[in-house]
Parts: sequence; structure tokens; C-alpha cells
Amino acid sequence: MPVKEGQQVKKGDLLVKINPDIYIAAVNQAKAGYESSLAAKASAVANLEKAQADYDRNLELFHQKLLSESDFIGFKAARNVAKAQLDSADDQVNVAKALADSAQDSLIKNDDCFAARRHRQQTELATRRARAGHRAICRD
Repeated sequence: MPVKEGQQVKKGDLLVKINPDIYIAAVNQAKAGYESSLAAKASAVANLEKAQADYDRNLELFHQKLLSESDFIGFKAARNVAKAQLDSADDQVNVAKALADSAQDSLIKNDDCFAARRHRQQTELATRRARAGHRAICRD
């Protein structure tokens, strides 16, 4: 901790230093979740394509009375399940993207706060040095 209990502080003093590793880990975890959701969506797309092809092929067989109604219903149900899984995967991608964006924004905001503080400290130091130099010149 930059300050000790009971120590007097003034406005602008650093009270707590946040470890950015926590935010970086959160961003990495959110990005991994997003990448995983994209892979799950790709799998759901492939499953739907297969289920749709099976449905289309068996629809023709059903119309030609070469496939029982109960078997055809199974292919139709598999296609509907695959559609629902794709919809779910789409939703998961959207949620994972929002989480990744939010984690990245938090990291950027914290970096901006750290950068603003450093800039302010450097400006104050430069101002103090410039004033000290000005006083030295004026005394000569």
C-alpha cells in the first residue's frame, strides 16, 4: 500500500494501486469465451446443414411412401433441434462478445486512469521544476 494507516494524505495522493493483471486476465478469459462460442456456433451450423440435408432427402422418400411417418418425424425433429441449437449458439456469441467488449473497456478505462494520473504527476513535476528554475534565475 502506498500509504500507512493513520498517515495524513492530501488530495491527489495515491492511496491504492490496482494490479492490472486482474483486468488483463478477465479480458483474456472473456476473449477465450468468445472464441469458444464462435467454435460452438460453427459446430451448430454444420449440424444444421447435415440435419437439413437429411430432412430434405427423407422428405422425398416420405412423399414417395418409401419412409414411414414416424421415421420422417425423427428427421424433422432433428432439423428443428439443430435450428434451435444454432439460435442458442448465436445468442451465446452475442453474450460472449458483449462480455469481451466490456472487459476490454474496463481495461482501457483503467489504463486511461493510470495514464491520466501519470501525465498529471509528470506535469506537476515539470511545473515545480520550472518554477524552481525560474526562482533560481530570478535570484541571480
